[in-house]
Amino acid sequence: NEILVTKCKVGSGTYNKNACVVGFKDAVNKSCQNVYDALEKSGLTIPASGSYSLTSDALGNAATRTCYFDKTNKKGYEGYQVIEGCNAGTAGTCALGYNNSLNRTCQQVIDTYKNGGKTPVNGNFRLPTSATAQTLTPCWFKNTTGYSTKEVIEKCNAGTSIACQIGRENKLNRTCAELQTSMKSYGTTPTNGSFKLTLSSTSGSSYTCDMSQTPPWTQVLLSGTEGASYTAPYKGTYGFACAGGAGDSHIRTVGGNGGIVSGSGEFSAGSIFKIAIKQGGLEWGSNSFESGGRGIGIYLGSSYALTNLKIVAGGGGGAYGDAGGSVWGGGGGANSIAGGFGFYANAQGTVGKAGGGSGSCPTYAGSPYGGKGGGCISAGNDPAGGGGSGYCSLSTCKEALPYGISQKSPPGTSGKNTTSPPEAAVYIIEIKD
Repeated sequence: NEILVTKCKVGSGTYNKNACVVGFKDAVNKSCQNVYDALEKSGLTIPASGSYSLTSDALGNAATRTCYFDKTNKKGYEGYQVIEGCNAGTAGTCALGYNNSLNRTCQQVIDTYKNGGKTPVNGNFRLPTSATAQTLTPCWFKNTTGYSTKEVIEKCNAGTSIACQIGRENKLNRTCAELQTSMKSYGTTPTNGSFKLTLSSTSGSSYTCDMSQTPPWTQVLLSGTEGASYTAPYKGTYGFACAGGAGDSHIRTVGGNGGIVSGSGEFSAGSIFKIAIKQGGLEWGSNSFESGGRGIGIYLGSSYALTNLKIVAGGGGGAYGDAGGSVWGGGGGANSIAGGFGFYANAQGTVGKAGGGSGSCPTYAGSPYGGKGGGCISAGNDPAGGGGSGYCSLSTCKEALPYGISQKSPPGTSGKNTTSPPEAAVYIIEIKD
C-alpha cells in the first residue's frame, strides 16, 4: 500500500504508471479516503494534508490532488468534499475546512473547487467562522470569483465590475426592490438615497431609490424638460409622479402650489413614456394676468394624443389678479380668462382649487387642472393664488409624491420670481420577466 501510494505520481520522470494501475485496481489511491486507509494500514504517520496522485481509471491515468485527513473520524477528503461534507453536516468536515482555510469565504470555496478540478454552483454554503461555528451564506460565482450577497452589493457599489456582473446575472441589484431584498438578507435595511444598480448596465449606474414604498421605487427618469422620454426595458410595474409648477407671487401675497399626483400601472417592454410641459404664465409685472405656474404630464407613446395622457399635475394660480398661463397652467384672474392654448382652449376650468380672497373680480382657472388665480384687490383684500389639481388614469393613483421628486414652493413675496418649475419622474417598481 505504501509503495503504491508513493510510487504513483504524476509528473515528468516520476510517473510510475504500473503503481497507478495496480493502485486503481486494488482501490489504494482512487480517492483521498483510499489514501488514508492505505497509510493507516501501512502503519505510517498520517499528515494533516498532503499532495497525492489519485487514479481515475484502469489505465492508470491520474491527477495530482491535495488530500485533507480527519484522524479523529478516520476520513480522507479532497477539498471540495470537505466543503460538501460541511454543508451536509458531516462530523469533522467544518473544522477541517476552517483549519485549512478551504471555505471560510465564498472566494475560498471557489478556489478550493477549482483546485480540485471542479466548479461550484451558486447556492447556500455553511461557511465556518471557527472550528465549531458556521454561518449559512449565499455564494455567487463567476469565472474565478466568489462573493457573498453582501460582498456583491458592497463591491458593486464601490465600482468592482465583476461584482456588478454577478449582481445583474443573479437579479440581486437591478432595481431598488431587488437591492432591498438582498440587503435585508444579510441584516441591513436600506433607507432612501442613491445606490449603484445594474438595471441597464453590467458595470452599474447610480439611481435614486424610494425605499419607503412597498415594493421600493427605482427612479429611472427625472425631468422638467419638454419631450424627455423613457423606454421601458422590461415588462413590469412602473410608477409615475408629477409636481406642477408654483404660481408667481405678487409683492404682497403668494402664488398657489402646483398640484401633486403619483400612480402606477403594468406596461410591456418597449413602452414609451413621454413628458409634456405646458406653457405657464409670465412673472408678475410682465403681464399681470399671466403668472400661473406650468403644468406637467406624462403620456404613453410618442404622440401627445389626449387618449395617451396618463397623469397630469396642474400649475398653481398666480397671486392677486394674476392670470394663469395655459393648458394645465395656473388660474386666471381679474377680468381675463388666461390659458386658451392647446386642447383646453379658453377653458374656464372648475377643477382647480379655489384662489384666496373673495374680491369682486372672478377667479378663473387656466385649465381643468390649473389652480385659480387670486382675483383682484377689493377693499384691501390681497388674494393668494389657488393650488393646482391633478389627473391620473393609471391602475393606482394618489395625491402624494415618492422620494426623489419635489414640489417647488411659490416664490417669496419680496418681488417677482419665476423659478418654481414643474417636475415629473418615471420609476420601475417591479420587473416581471
